[in-house]
Amino acid sequence: NIFPGIGHTLQLVSAMITDHKIMFISSNYSTLLSAASAALSLIYPLTVRHYVFVPVLPNCLLAVVGSPTPYVTGIHVSSHNFILQEGFVGQTVIVDIDSGTLKIPQDIELEIPELPVSFRKYLTQCLKLILDPKYLLSDLAFAPTPRTISPPNVQDKEIRAVFMQFFSWMLAQYRCCLVVVRSHPKPVIVFNDKRFLEIRSFQNEQIVLRLFETMAFCNFIEDYGPPYRVSTLFDELARGCSVDPPRCCPNQDQRLPTETRELAQRLLENEACMGSVRPTKGPPENIDEVKFPRLREYRVSELLEGYGINLQSRKPSITMEPHCTEAKSIIKDRALPGEVLPYRTAKKEKSTDCDSALIPLL
Repeated sequence: NIFPGIGHTLQLVSAMITDHKIMFISSNYSTLLSAASAALSLIYPLTVRHYVFVPVLPNCLLAVVGSPTPYVTGIHVSSHNFILQEGFVGQTVIVDIDSGTLKIPQDIELEIPELPVSFRKYLTQCLKLILDPKYLLSDLAFAPTPRTISPPNVQDKEIRAVFMQFFSWMLAQYRCCLVVVRSHPKPVIVFNDKRFLEIRSFQNEQIVLRLFETMAFCNFIEDYGPPYRVSTLFDELARGCSVDPPRCCPNQDQRLPTETRELAQRLLENEACMGSVRPTKGPPENIDEVKFPRLREYRVSELLEGYGINLQSRKPSITMEPHCTEAKSIIKDRALPGEVLPYRTAKKEKSTDCDSALIPLL
């Protein structure tokens, strides 16, 4: 039955955006990775940078699930009994992927608020239409032919588009409640939650009140609050989104709303553009690059021997004063035998000799 799965998905989204601990259980490791990544994509534009995100938790780190901080993790079904015996999952929402069940402990069941009623109905109906349209027509005496289910890649974008519309509607007009605090050396952007609740009449929506207290919403304000940044697809949705709750389409109309289909198409095009850009294999080949020639060992030895003879036969150009005994000894230690040169003169003469010695090597 697809309906319990939709209800569990909405409860999971509500738990994630209110900073609860989430644990996925499955007998397949690849399923754990896919489920954890899909759960994070459903709550876009909210991010969980403060979460401990471990899609596949190894057995040596099972004690992490007892952490008091929120996390999203996945464990193999063979380790589930050990975790239950140790009592690590007292306040953790457990998602059993193999059986399709969602377990919420009683002590946190009241702390996970439900989504707004108007949008919960809209989400449920749209998800039914995307996943299996025949459920919308089961109560009709003369039911039309169900619409064809979209391919998996398009179906994925349609689901993400529905949840993006939910968050754009819930956070619409958030920019008019941003306040710039200039009492610090660097201006800080804060969110006036009281003004937002008055504008949107969300005083009784517990999920909105809980959302404002989470780190996910603080990350959202940090990312989307500053002006003069690159505009994203969510910015376009929030800018043109109406504050009125969405209306449910009738059961006879088996088409998704036009805005949802267009948004899913844009998500699909963005993914196609990102997939076409791939890094080149290996370092780039520069045709005009000049390779440094190899040095000949015998020629290097000959030049070094001749260079040493020339330096020994050279007369000292400057003599040191007798009373400068300490400086004289230091300079003599660094100079060649039989000559005393100032530092600058020796450095300049040395570089000139090196240049003249390297030219015949090539």
